[in-house]
Amino acid sequence: MYHKFSPAKGGHAPGYLRDAFHEYLETEQVVIDEVERPIKWLIGQLWNCTDIMPSEYCSLLDIPSGSTYAQAVRFALDTI
Repeated sequence: MYHKFSPAKGGHAPGYLRDAFHEYLETEQVVIDEVERPIKWLIGQLWNCTDIMPSEYCSLLDIPSGSTYAQAVRFALDTI
C-alpha cells in the first residue's frame, strides 16, 4: 500500500527532498526538478521528517551524528 508523504504528519520523506537538503548544505541552493525553491520551503517539507541524516551532513551542520532531518532543518533555520 502506497502512502503519500505529508510534511505535517512527518515520517519518511521522499529521497528527492532529502537529497535537495544535502545539495543545499553544499551549494546553498535548493533545486528540485530544475526549479529553484526557497530554503524555507524545503525546511517546511522536512520539518517533521524522522529519517536519520547521514553523519557527513550532520558534521557540516555541527550537530550530533544520528540527528534526524527534522532536527537538522530546525538547526538550519536558526542559522539562515
